Amino acid sequence: MNFDELGAFFAWWYQTRPFMPPDMGEVVTHSEASTSAIIYRSGQFQVQHVIYKPNSEAVDHRHPNVDSILIYGSGDVTFRRNDEEPIVCFNTGQDIMRIKPNDWHGVSFGPRGGSFYAVQHWNGQPGFVIDDWVFRDKQETRKNYKVM
Repeated sequence: MNFDELGAFFAWWYQTRPFMPPDMGEVVTHSEASTSAIIYRSGQFQVQHVIYKPNSEAVDHRHPNVDSILIYGSGDVTFRRNDEEPIVCFNTGQDIMRIKPNDWHGVSFGPRGGSFYAVQHWNGQPGFVIDDWVFRDKQETRKNYKVM
């Protein structure tokens, strides 16, 4: 059995929930539909808190350099992965989805908007996942959102 670095980090962070944003560089980024804040970073591990406006969507994409675990935070949120049955989130801190670097995934937000935490293990220097983004739809031109 292989050691799961992200799984071990997730278990530790989920139990302790330390707050340790980077002391240098950007810690918050914005798009038309979302705001993301880095709330923890150490080495190749970090946690981002992501908040989306009502009736928006992170279109299907992948992050080739990031292994992530998404945790439902609040609002109207539906996680999607690899054409599997979506997870409609109701249980704060308990609706969880693993997103591996080659997984196509997206997130939809209803009339209240919503938030989630992304617990991440990066292959290389951590940053904002919006900068490590490959679209599933080759015609897509917007960086991480659609406001419906």
